[in-house]
Amino acid sequence: MINTHNLFPSAVFAHEVKKFNKSKLAEYIYSEKRKDPEGLRNSNFGGWQSKAHYHLTNNPIVDAIGNSLTDLRILKPNVVLRMDGLWFNVNPPGSHNMMHQHPNCDLAAVMWIHAPKNSGNLVFENPHAFAHNKMNMYDNEVQKRAIQYTAYNFSPREGMILLFPSYLRHAVEVNQCQDDRVSISFNAHMEYKK
Repeated sequence: MINTHNLFPSAVFAHEVKKFNKSKLAEYIYSEKRKDPEGLRNSNFGGWQSKAHYHLTNNPIVDAIGNSLTDLRILKPNVVLRMDGLWFNVNPPGSHNMMHQHPNCDLAAVMWIHAPKNSGNLVFENPHAFAHNKMNMYDNEVQKRAIQYTAYNFSPREGMILLFPSYLRHAVEVNQCQDDRVSISFNAHMEYKK
């Protein structure tokens, strides 16, 4: 048996939000969409995306995320996570998000508010795939044990936050259900406490 050492992995952290009030958060997002029906066109194709200033206002989304992030135990005690950009996504049937990254921050995140079955997986591209593009030639068990894939999918789950390094390229598959997929996204910096 060969020993496998996974060197330099990209850590993706999954965290369940406690006290998740889906209807309250969804209604707030839809009320903001009614105020600005055009939204922005960034990585979204066919969906709606808000401006990214919601981390600067008092709102139920910031309350839900902020309270939840204080429970995370991924940073040293003298390090804090500072949110820098928070926006909302509403993806109706047939819409998706193109492959993209989140520059100028340390971590990026998504939280699913409404995620029906077949509403589109979050797909991460392996940052080493270009240089090591023959990962699919490894034995299936080796691929699974060493997580040697060119891409990796996460199925959306309501109330779950995924935090990941901002350099990870990612996309959201086409929403193939008959309902909207509703999520929030934000960027964050890791900083030493002052």
